[in-house]
Amino acid sequence: MTRRALELLDSMPGQQAQPSHLDFTSRNLLWDGDRLGVIDFETSRYEAVGRDFPRIRQRTLNQRPDLYAAFHTGYGREPDTDESRLIRVCEVTDAAAIAVTATRSGQHHFATEAHRTLHTAIQRRPPKARTAAADASGR
Repeated sequence: MTRRALELLDSMPGQQAQPSHLDFTSRNLLWDGDRLGVIDFETSRYEAVGRDFPRIRQRTLNQRPDLYAAFHTGYGREPDTDESRLIRVCEVTDAAAIAVTATRSGQHHFATEAHRTLHTAIQRRPPKARTAAADASGR
């Protein structure tokens, strides 16, 4: 699945780059009751529009669908078709990279989370088109 995600990434049209945090999750937000701040910019760089969405989606929005609309209202819009494809592909590639890195460094909590994210991505994957031969064989 990761190889297929990388192939899809290569086939996607180029997208506009913007400053991206790349670890935009609720744990990197600070709220003092009046102001919201963002921390942990060590992985920040210019990336494709929408590149920040996978982490917030994986760690918050997938568990809290009630926040999905509020998040995108605050952002100002829903992701467009190309951004949605990029988000989907990056969920797989990011989770695979985190699973390998976290396992190698003994960060079992992150490795477990990455494996769970990969499993979820596989479950949401659209089914393959059935062929006449597959229908005939019952597979």
